[in-house]
Amino acid sequence: MAPSSMPTSIDERPPSNPKPPLHIPNELLMSIIEHLQLPPVDVELAIIPEEFLQKRSALRNLCLASKKLGVYARPLLYQTVVFYLDSGHAPKDPVEAFGGLRELMLLVRTLITKPAYCSFINNIVCIAGLRCAKWWSGDVVPAKALL
Repeated sequence: MAPSSMPTSIDERPPSNPKPPLHIPNELLMSIIEHLQLPPVDVELAIIPEEFLQKRSALRNLCLASKKLGVYARPLLYQTVVFYLDSGHAPKDPVEAFGGLRELMLLVRTLITKPAYCSFINNIVCIAGLRCAKWWSGDVVPAKALL
């Protein structure tokens, strides 16, 4: 470092332990995050609304961003748990693809290691198709038609 670029006094040095970037009162922060509350999921449609996916992604990102944000976002993120038992209903886009068997196993692991998260869950949506495939033709037919 050249002598001219060195700080000349203690006041010019960056702080060794800067304050966290969030200087928002907790009540205001909570009010802002509550606007990301997940909308209800219509289980009859077997399709997760785009708004749900966007808000879920935003809540997840807030949980990953900081511990303080996670305190307020985590209960909303876990409020509605969605998983698929029929891969035909699962989103093809990897960003939207959640709730498969792997994610279900990770959720169970998280709930075992952090039992306090269980109290956040209000709704569990399991999307499962009532259809089966004829293995010899590759066609998918409703299970009712096979009876």
